[in-house]
Amino acid sequence: MIINEIKEEREIILQVEGRIDTNTSVILQGEILRALQKTNILTLDLEKTDYVSSAGLRTFLIAYKTAEAKGGSFQLQNISEIIFDILSKSGFLKFLKIKEAKK
Repeated sequence: MIINEIKEEREIILQVEGRIDTNTSVILQGEILRALQKTNILTLDLEKTDYVSSAGLRTFLIAYKTAEAKGGSFQLQNISEIIFDILSKSGFLKFLKIKEAKK
């Protein structure tokens, strides 16, 4: 997995490339928490992410709760149809914000 950080005004965008699974979700969680120390507005760009496991969903939940606790926001962008389906079936679309979803 490769993670690139892009800073825009008050927002940080983390571009994630590869799979988010049991092995990589810990790395992503660390990057998310570091980014949320710098800002309270965080976006994960998943355009080059092809898989998200339950461990990845847990990481999204931690990011969401951390951003909300700081009075900020967490959202996903450029998600594939497969990841959209995973989020939908798991109930995560009820609270996660999606920007530019590819369906």
